[in-house]
Amino acid sequence: MCEINKNFDDLYKIYRSKFNPTEHAGKTRESLMKSMPHKRGVYLIWKRSDDKHKLLYIGSSGKIKKGNLPSGQDVRKRMFGSSTPYKFDSTDIFKYGPTTTGVPPARYKKSVRLSDIQIEVFATPTNVAPSVLEHLLIQGYVNQFKDLPEANQKI
Repeated sequence: MCEINKNFDDLYKIYRSKFNPTEHAGKTRESLMKSMPHKRGVYLIWKRSDDKHKLLYIGSSGKIKKGNLPSGQDVRKRMFGSSTPYKFDSTDIFKYGPTTTGVPPARYKKSVRLSDIQIEVFATPTNVAPSVLEHLLIQGYVNQFKDLPEANQKI
C-alpha cells in the first residue's frame, strides 16, 4: 500500500524504526530549549497522560536546496524562535489554538504545562526533505482521525 494511504499509527511505527527519534522533555522553557538538538528534521509534540500520549503538533525544520545541500533552521530555532501556531511561554506553559487569524496569534485558547509535554525529534539525513516526512505523518493522521492534530492549523 502506498504510504500516502496509510494511517498515522502505521507510518509512525515505520518512521520511528527508520529515524530513531530522540525524546525531549523539560519543566521549564529554558530546560526544554537546551535539550533540543541543533539538527533539521521533524518534531512531534505530545501531551503525556496516564493512559496514552496525545499528539498535539507535527512540525518540521530545514530545507534542501540545489546541489542536495541542507538549508534553513534547525529544530531548536524553529520551535522557539519562529512564528508558529503555538508558543512555549516564559511561565512554562505550552500555548496553542490561536483565537485570532495570522501568525503569531495574539491569544491562544488552549494550554498545557511543559511538565506534561514530550517532544520527539526525527533528525533527517541531508537527502531527506523534512517537510515531506512531516506531510506524510500529517496525512496519516488525517487518514486515521479525519482531522489535523490539535495545534496544527493547516497543511
